[in-house]
Amino acid sequence: MVDGDWQWVRPSLSLGFCLTVARDRRVPEVADILEIDPDDRPVLPWPEAVEEFGFDEPVARIGVAGAWSFVWQEPGAEAGARDVLTRLAEDGGEALTVWRTANALSVFGQARDGELLVEFELLRPEERTGADPDLLVPLMRQVGLDRAGAPDPVPAALRMLTELTGVLLDRQTVDAPLLTGVVRV
Repeated sequence: MVDGDWQWVRPSLSLGFCLTVARDRRVPEVADILEIDPDDRPVLPWPEAVEEFGFDEPVARIGVAGAWSFVWQEPGAEAGARDVLTRLAEDGGEALTVWRTANALSVFGQARDGELLVEFELLRPEERTGADPDLLVPLMRQVGLDRAGAPDPVPAALRMLTELTGVLLDRQTVDAPLLTGVVRV
């Protein structure tokens, strides 16, 4: 298993965040799927993005990690909605998401070729939905997400995303200049 360290995400847990990744999607395509205004997509580092957009609207930052585009949204989870995930996975694509809202609802989802394969709340991993809800059970056991009440479900879900995609972000990557805009989906 990839020994990824997602502990830097901890400060984002109280306000909520969303990480969504999409294989072989270019950044402008991802922005189009999120319905970010084509005329308002500046490339900004995190401090300038906060200054320009604030926290009142769902703001996404989009970058690239290997063969995957990623969307980081803080706070909010619009970029990880089921319909967004399946649209990002159309035409032979694949997309995964891990998100948590300020009220502690936390979700993992995976879609491939436009179909939701598996989705579950991190606090109730035994209640999975999708076309192949048991697809990730061995990996869920490996990262400690196979039972309700797992001690650290969000970092475990992020480790699972890393295992499936190879994507391991750090705070410096998320804070770097990235395409930034308001999600309108």
